[in-house]
Order: sequence, then structure tokens, then C-alpha cells
Amino acid sequence: MKKTLIFSLATVATLYAQTFNVSNVAEFRENYRSNIDKRAVAYNSSAIEVPKFIERFYEVILDRDPDPSGLEYWKKGLLSNELTGSDIAREFILSNEFKSKNYDNNEYLEKLYKTFFNREPDEAGMKFWLSKLEKKELNRDQVLNEFVHSKEFEQICNEYGIKPFDDLREFVSRFYIVILDRMPDLGGVNYWSKLLRDKSKTGSDIARDFILSKEFKSKNLNNEEYITKLYKAFFDRDPDEIGFSHWLELMDRGASREEILDGFLKSKEFNTLCEKFGIKAFNNGYKGIVFKEDFSGDLNFWRINNNDDRPGIIKVEDGVLKILRTNVGGNGGSVGISKELNIDLVDSTTIYFDAKIINRDVGDGCGWTCEEYPVNVKLTLLDSDNNELVIKYSLNYGNAIEDKNDINFKQKAISIPQNQWVRNITYKVKDYWSNAVKIKSIDVYGSGWSYESQVDNIIIKN
Repeated sequence: MKKTLIFSLATVATLYAQTFNVSNVAEFRENYRSNIDKRAVAYNSSAIEVPKFIERFYEVILDRDPDPSGLEYWKKGLLSNELTGSDIAREFILSNEFKSKNYDNNEYLEKLYKTFFNREPDEAGMKFWLSKLEKKELNRDQVLNEFVHSKEFEQICNEYGIKPFDDLREFVSRFYIVILDRMPDLGGVNYWSKLLRDKSKTGSDIARDFILSKEFKSKNLNNEEYITKLYKAFFDRDPDEIGFSHWLELMDRGASREEILDGFLKSKEFNTLCEKFGIKAFNNGYKGIVFKEDFSGDLNFWRINNNDDRPGIIKVEDGVLKILRTNVGGNGGSVGISKELNIDLVDSTTIYFDAKIINRDVGDGCGWTCEEYPVNVKLTLLDSDNNELVIKYSLNYGNAIEDKNDINFKQKAISIPQNQWVRNITYKVKDYWSNAVKIKSIDVYGSGWSYESQVDNIIIKN
């Protein structure tokens, strides 16, 4: 997996806390995430304190007194609550006037310390940020974002009665920084946050517009970079190995980038992110494919399970999965494939698949009650406490079927005609386990004495 130079908020928070000798990293990280849950405080911006707050930026950042028109512009924005402290801080640092000073990294960091911490740099902190800049692990815009969201700057804003952040504006600003790799422009933040505020757009609408923008597309990211970007933008974390492999595999098998984007936007993690900013992720829920296997390729992305003392045959041929175990004698056995999924469940999550049973020979003395089913599609689920729950859809022909219902295991037995394709076999996953929150894995296999079957077009859709 290709590494990216953009740190997640949690990563930078941890590193920063360690650098500045903050003992309680968890507490610092909570503060670092803009104190989203602690902003229900009254900010009493006054006509006296607001000019002092603005004058400080002119003096510290631009090394001059404010011009009357500029001072009046920023003052009006703060008093009307159209702008926050972080908006103004970013605009001053990103101004052409400040950039024209051509400060080196040391001088740049000194300005940030004086502006956002109201002090000279400490040796450890200066060394930390300077290292990140010189090694190009962070660029100046990214470092600026960390200073803007610091506890020290929030305290400065509070001293002047200035609201440091606005949830909707910060939600939009994140996308500029994480998706477009640049600091937000004030006009853009005003535009998008207004759409969120008047509920013209939802969180997923804004996210989609950023990812589908010409500016983002012009980056020409490869599939690995694209998926990594989605993780950081919508999950606020680096990719996990299983999830990353899942999304990359879908793309390798032909899923479009918009389909992958839909999968991220429908996730519980993105919904949780939106909730932290007080934003609705969707207006009317989400529908979309989160897993698809049409067996148009080989089984490289699956684990083969064919280790009985008398193994059978499992292969892809003519675009279908073929399962065969015959003339082996002895006890019954299973032949199949499995895959880790790590997919969030919603109430509407539904599985679809096609199946065909060519023949089966139920063994004497045991029979179908001993799990002799030519087709089994098994989902291993997780509840909120990570307990495993199993739902198995087991197919046979005739009357050789039996539902089962145990503490952590349920079986839905299905009778289908012999030697005929049955298309779009459909079941809602939560009809069997309403408390499940995630699909951990899927197994597709035959079980029994002797059997031949085929499976195709497995789809999991929300």
C-alpha cells in the first residue's frame, strides 16, 4: 500500500501531544478535534474586543497597523457571526501580503507560534514541526491547519469573546485540506457552508461534489491513492488492510470510482463523522452495491477451502463457480471459498445470488440433517461487541432441508428445483440478526457426501 504524506488528525494529535509533553493523549486528542462536543458556549463578541483581536493579526502576521477598510471588513464578519476566529487566521496567513515576505521555514513557524500560541516557540515543538516541513511529511498548509485547531488558539479566541470555530465551516474546510490538499478559500467555505446550513445539501452531497470536482480529478490518482484519500476524507483514518484490499479488489474487477465513493459515503463511519459536525449525511437513506462477485475472473482474491482427506474440486469455468465432490467414499466433506469483507450493515442490507444444484447423493446413516447441502452461502456477522453471529443460506432439492436456530447460529434452508438455475435468491441480512452491525466474512461452499453445484452473481446491496 502506498504511503501518503498527509497525517490523520488522530496521528498528528498523538505526535503533537508527545512532543509537547502532554501526558493524557486521549484528552488532548479530544481537545484537538476542535472540541466539537463542547462548543455550546456563549461567545459575547463586542465592538471593543473584536477590533483588538483583528489588530493583533495585522501586527503579528503582517507587521503593520490595520487599514481602516480592512479592519471594518473583518470586524463586520465577526460581529455578524459570518466569520470565525479560524477563518480570519487562515486568511491572514494565506494572504498574498504575508506570502510575499518569503519567510523560510524557521521564520514561518515563529510567526505561527506568535499568532496561534501567543508565545515564542519552545525548542521541542519547533524541532518537531521543522522536521515535518523539511522532510516534506507536511506542507505549510497542513501545519497551519494543526495550529489553527490547537487548544491554545481556541483559548486566545475565547479571551476576546470570539467564536473560534463553526462546525459547518470546519466540515467544509476539512474537505479542502484532505481532498484537495490545500487550505480553503473564504468564498468557497461561505458557499458550501451556506448550502449545509439551509439544508440545500447534505454531508454526502458536499463530499461527492468535492471528489467529482475537476480540481480533484486533475490529480490523476491511481486506485491505491484514490482509496487512501477516501479513507482519510470520510473515515478520518488510514486504511485498514482488509478494508483496503476489499475496495481495491472491487476496482480491479471493474467497479467504477463513483461506485467505490458510494460505498464509502453509505458507511457508518462517514455517518458518524457527519454527526460530530451536526450534519445529516443523507436525506433519504442510501442504496448501493457494497459487494459484487460475478466470477468473471479467477479466485485469486478468495481463500480456497478444500482440505478434507478426500478433497473435491472448486473452480471458475464459463463465468460461474463450480463445486464438485463425487466418488470419494468415506465421510462427507465441504469444498468452497471464503473472503474477509468488513462491510457495515444497515437495516436494508440485502444479499442476492444465483444457484444451481446439478445432483447430490445424501449419505446413508447421516443425511441432510448432518449439513449435506450442495450450496451454502454463509455470512459471519459481528454485533456491536464484536461477537460473531452466523447466518447460513443452505440449498438442496426435494424435502432435504431444515432451518436451524441456535444462540449464535441460524440456518435458512431453501429447496430449489434440480438442475435449474434459480436467479436472484434474495434475503435481508438483518431479518435473521437484527443486532448485527457488520459483515465480517462470506463463505460459499458445498457440503455432504457427493454433490455437484454452481453459484454465480453474488451481490450485497444496501
